[in-house]
Order: sequence, then C-alpha cells, then structure tokens
Amino acid sequence: MQLRRNRLRLGLVLLVSLVGLLSVGVGSASAVTTTPACDGGGTFTIIDNVVTGNTSCTGTVTIPNTVTSIAGTAFPTSPLVTAVVFASPSIVASIGNQAFSSATGLSSITIPASVTAIGTGAFGGTTSLTSISVDGANPNYKDTDGVVFNRNGTTLVAYPSGNARTAYTTPSGVTSIYGEAFRFASRLTSVTIGSGVTTIGDNAFRGAPRLTSVTIGSGVTTIGGAAFYNNGSLVRVDFEGLSAPTVGADQFYGAGAGATAYRFAGSTGFDTAGDPPKWNRLLVADYVAAPPAPVAVAGAESATITVAAPAVGPTPTSYLVTASSGDATCTVTGASGSCLITGLTAATTYTFTAVAKTASPDLTSLASAASNEVAPTAAPVVVPDTPVIVTTAVADTTVSPAPVSSTGAPMQTPTGLKFMFTVTQPGTIWLQLKSTSTRSTHRATPVICTTTKRITKAGKLTLNCPYTKAARQLLAKGALAVTSTTTFTPTVGTATTTTSALTLKRLRIATPRPIAKPTTPSSVTG
Repeated sequence: MQLRRNRLRLGLVLLVSLVGLLSVGVGSASAVTTTPACDGGGTFTIIDNVVTGNTSCTGTVTIPNTVTSIAGTAFPTSPLVTAVVFASPSIVASIGNQAFSSATGLSSITIPASVTAIGTGAFGGTTSLTSISVDGANPNYKDTDGVVFNRNGTTLVAYPSGNARTAYTTPSGVTSIYGEAFRFASRLTSVTIGSGVTTIGDNAFRGAPRLTSVTIGSGVTTIGGAAFYNNGSLVRVDFEGLSAPTVGADQFYGAGAGATAYRFAGSTGFDTAGDPPKWNRLLVADYVAAPPAPVAVAGAESATITVAAPAVGPTPTSYLVTASSGDATCTVTGASGSCLITGLTAATTYTFTAVAKTASPDLTSLASAASNEVAPTAAPVVVPDTPVIVTTAVADTTVSPAPVSSTGAPMQTPTGLKFMFTVTQPGTIWLQLKSTSTRSTHRATPVICTTTKRITKAGKLTLNCPYTKAARQLLAKGALAVTSTTTFTPTVGTATTTTSALTLKRLRIATPRPIAKPTTPSSVTG
C-alpha cells in the first residue's frame, strides 16, 4: 500500500513539472514579424509567414518564398502598388477576401501554382488590372481570356476590373459566379449569364458603374444579396427562366431610374408591390427572347436568310430580318423559316439580324446576334447566240424614216465596240458610252469610248468605238453597266439623239461576241 502511495506521489510531481515546462514554453513563444521593402518605397508586414498589411507600399511587391498566405485586406486601397511578384518556389496557399481590393494601380499579377484558395473580392476594384494570370501548373485554378475560374471551369472566381471589354458572356460549363467576382468592373455595359449558371454570389456585380443591361439565363435559381447593388446605369434585366429566381436582400438597390425586369409572358414569381408596383426595386414588363443568329446564303444580288425560334420563352409568330447596310428587309412568318432579300450589291459583304415578334400578346424581342457574312454574286449577263436585227420601218405618207437606226446589237472586242447602223441621209454621227456601274460612283463617271464619223451617202455603216484607259481598267474587274448616246446631225435638218442601256462583259473574251440587246431607244429631237 505504501509503495502504491509513493508511486502516486511521484506521478503527480512529474505531471506538475511537465505542465510547468509547457507553460514556460507557451509563455515564451513570440510571433516572428518582418517588414520587407516595396521597390518603390514603403513596406509590407509579414507575421509568422502571413502577409497581413502594408505601410505606404509603392511599386512592385515581391512576396518571399517563405510566405504561406496573404491575409484578407492585406493591400486594400493601395493605389501605388503596381505589380505583385511571387518568389519561386512559392508556397502561398491562400489569398484572402479583398486582399487587393481597390488597389487601383495594380496592373500585373500571376497567381502561383501553390494557391488552393482565393477569397471573395480578392481583386475587386483593381481598375488598372486588365487581365489576371494563373500559373499553368496550378491544379485548382486557371485563367481564360484573363478571367479566373476554378480548374474544371464550373465557377467564375474573379473578373479583372480594368478589362476593356464592354460585353461579356459566361462561358459554357460555368454553373456559379463567385461573390464579388465582377465587383467594380469599370468597363462592362452588358453581361449575359448563360443558362448553365444556377447561382450568382453576394455582391457579384456590385458597383459596376457602366453596366446597363443584364441577361439572366434560364438556369439561375439563386441571386445573392446585393448582387447588383449600386449600379446606377442599370436599366434592363432580362430573365429567361419561366419562374423568378430566389433573391437575397437589396440585389438591385441603386439601379437606374426606370430599371425594368423583363420576363416571359406567363412567368411566375415576379410578385409586385408598392406604387408604382415593383419587384425587388424593378418595374416588371413582358418580352420575347431574341432568336439565335440567322444563317445567310448568298445569291445573285440577293441573300436567303433562315431564322430559328429562341430556345426559351414564348414561340414567335414572325421575324423581321434586316441587312447590315442599306434598308433592305424581309419577313419570316411562323415559328421559324426563311426569306429572301433582293437588290443587294454584288461583291459587298453583308450580315443580317432578326427581331422576333409574337401576336398575342404583342411583344418584340431585342435583335439577334449577326449572321455569318455573305457577299452576293453579280446577276448573270445574258448574251444572245445571234444578234437581234432591228429593221428600219417603211416610211409612209405621214411618218418620215429615221435618219439613223441600229441594225443589231454592238459587237464587243478586246479593243473596243463595233456598232452597225443604217443611215438614210448624209450627215455626222457622234457616239459615246459612259459607265453607270456602282463600282465607279466614287469618282467622275468614266467615259468608256467616244467616236465621230462623217457620212457622205445613205446606206449601212460600221462604227468602231475604241475603249478608253478607264474602260479597260473597269472591264478587267468585271461586267459593266453603260449608257450609249448617239447623236446624228443630218446635212439638212435637225439633230436627233437616242440613248440606250447596255451591259458590257468582263474584258476577258477570246473572240468578239454580241452583248445584250439594248433597251428600246428614246428619241429626243433638238
């Protein structure tokens, strides 16, 4: 019994001694603090290998390779920090919430391969940061077009606030948008959130000063608190789901005057209250979704455009298709289909957009994205196999015979044109051709050829009209529309002028062939 008591006393003594030693060890432990210099002036603070803050840091910040993390708000509102460099091999595992928030001078950073966690709003308000890079060896994150995503691309983590894009569409595969991901994005005016996205985080688009329109895809079920808070330019939010998403507090607080939520007719959950009635501070109106980009196929001075129905919302009853230049339009009737636009200029590039409409209720969509580019071909030039002979009318007692008339279509040769006339009396014939092609409208109307000949007796006449230099240049590029003017001044009597429209073939012919039959001449006596 005594032995047992002695052993118990010894154990208690050893336990007290051990506790005392541990107490001395804990009490003597102290944090290790360093303050490395920033290359432009000032310092930043590292406590136990964690960057915790900075003092007037300027220029480039080089993070030592002993640092394990950057704490939240380590460099907040640090306008003179321009770049962050991680010494290799970096062991930084985390970048805290708003670590670089509103560091407006920051223009360069590459997230190292060691990082496993990035906090919300880590780069919000970095208005000089146009792109965020991620080390390609990082197994947790990646960058696409300067935007940070998790490695499998399902979460959009951070958008560079200073990127020059004015419009952005979330890539396919994204299912969630991180809290504060687009906070203070300074250039964006429109955002399209794809149908695969289900969740938009808190403050996701807060304070984006130029954001005017947002399209929220049909898959979105949750919008976090203050997601679109203090966006004074925001006036339109299109909801492409058939029911309103669950929303947090103050998502649209501070939106622009008259800001409206556009929903599909028949959508549920957009319960309004107040005067005027609003849903989450937005007015509510119905709309039909914009159709997908049309598909265009070029024709001869025309294009056929095919339109499909939008994937969501009410089915349109018609579409108005508009060409990208000029005022040419056509209409598709029904849920989908094609229409033809004519009168287009050959060799000119066009795209086409479509606006969807429904009859009941009477709704009109925004314009679709542009179609593929097409360039219509020229209308074919019809060349008869044999000349069309125009015979002179037999004179009667009341109608005098024409002093000069064409006996057929002119012949086109590599050097000029040959005209055949029947002349009923002596005189002087003058002939000139000028281009009426749209290819020459940017300068003075080119003369194709001019010739004059004096006739001493009646009969058949062949008149050669050689090409001008300008004519050869134009004809080398393609067919040419021209106007032919013929003036015959008889030795006795008054002059007669006739005009006709012709189409000359491209100057690449082996043997002379007749061109199209001229239009019926109009005579002017002067």
